[in-house]
Amino acid sequence: MIEDLIEAKSEFKCAFAFAVDLMEKLNELNVIFQGKNVFAHKICNAMKSFTIQLNLLSHQVEEGNLIHFPLLKSIAVDLILNKYSRQLDALKNEFERRFSDFKTLEKEFKLVTAPSSFDCAKAPNDCQMELIDMQCDLTLKETFPNVGPKDIFGGLSEDNFPHLKDFVKKMMVLFGSTYICEQTLSTMSITKSKYRSQLTDENLQSVLRISNSSMELDFKANLKDKSQFHGSH
Repeated sequence: MIEDLIEAKSEFKCAFAFAVDLMEKLNELNVIFQGKNVFAHKICNAMKSFTIQLNLLSHQVEEGNLIHFPLLKSIAVDLILNKYSRQLDALKNEFERRFSDFKTLEKEFKLVTAPSSFDCAKAPNDCQMELIDMQCDLTLKETFPNVGPKDIFGGLSEDNFPHLKDFVKKMMVLFGSTYICEQTLSTMSITKSKYRSQLTDENLQSVLRISNSSMELDFKANLKDKSQFHGSH
C-alpha cells in the first residue's frame, strides 16, 4: 500500500514537471503572437516552427532524452516516457488541425515575405506583371534585404502596383493581433473609471485613438508659433 502511494506520488510529480516544462514552451509561443505589428505570415512561421519542434521533442522524449524538459529531467528516475511522447504527438496533431488553413496560404505568405525571389508564374494572375516590374526595379531590389513587407509594399506606387498592393493588404490583415484589442480595453477601463463618470463617449473615443496610435506627436512644433494658448487669456 505504501509503495503504491509512493509510486503514485512520484508519477504525479513527474506529470506536473512535464506540464510545467511544456507550458513554458507554450508561453514562449504566446509571447510571439503578442505585441504590435504581428501579422499573419509571422504567426504562420511561428506555428510551423512550433509543430516541427513538437515532433522533435516527441522523438527525444520517447528515446529518454529530456534535454528540453529540465524540470522533468531533474526528478525522473526509471520513468516510462512513452505516455509523454504520445501527449506531445497529440498536441502537435491538434495544432496542425486548428491551424490547417495556414498550409493553404503558405504560397501567398512567401510572396509577401520574399517578393524578390518569388516565382512570378505562381503569383495571382492580376499581380504577375506588377511583380515582374517590381523584381526588375534595381532601386527596390536593393531595399528588400533591409526592410520588412510593410515597408517594401507600403512604399510602392499606387498607380504602378495597384493589384499587388491590394493583395498584400489583404494578406497583412488576415489575422489581426489581439494586442491592440487588449490594449484598448485596458486603456478604456482605466480612463472610464468611477472617478471620471462625466467623460463623454466622444472624448473617450479620442483618448483611445491617441493612446493606440503609432504616430509620434511633436508638441513643441505644434506650439512653436502659438502666442496665445487659450481664448480667455
